[in-house]
Amino acid sequence: MENNNKLLGNKGEFIAGEYIIKNGYKILYKNFRLKHYEIDIIAKQNDGTIVFFEVKTIFSALFNKNQLMPEDNMNYWKINKIIKASKIFILKHPHLINEDKGWRIDLVAVTIGDGNEKNEEEVKVDHYENI
Repeated sequence: MENNNKLLGNKGEFIAGEYIIKNGYKILYKNFRLKHYEIDIIAKQNDGTIVFFEVKTIFSALFNKNQLMPEDNMNYWKINKIIKASKIFILKHPHLINEDKGWRIDLVAVTIGDGNEKNEEEVKVDHYENI
């Protein structure tokens, strides 16, 4: 199950990366690790804002069974962990931050088909800014 979750997460991050680029961001880092912290994607918006993206992914079959959406996997603990990781990143890379624009944390929620081969190509991406 752990391997399946990792594969699903990797697929979701790939889809999110394509979405982020398509929407005018420049990706700076993927899967940026700091000790026991990780930031899925770090990008620069075309106005200079640094955006730390958390990506949550599910198969829609899980939505039908458990009534869950990818957004439901974001919780207080996870948001605080991302905030800490973002602050550490900023301390290590202050030259990337535009003082006028600053930084923010966004969520990209990816729902992929229903897990069946023929329906897996259906993808829904929701982007929540400044969570």
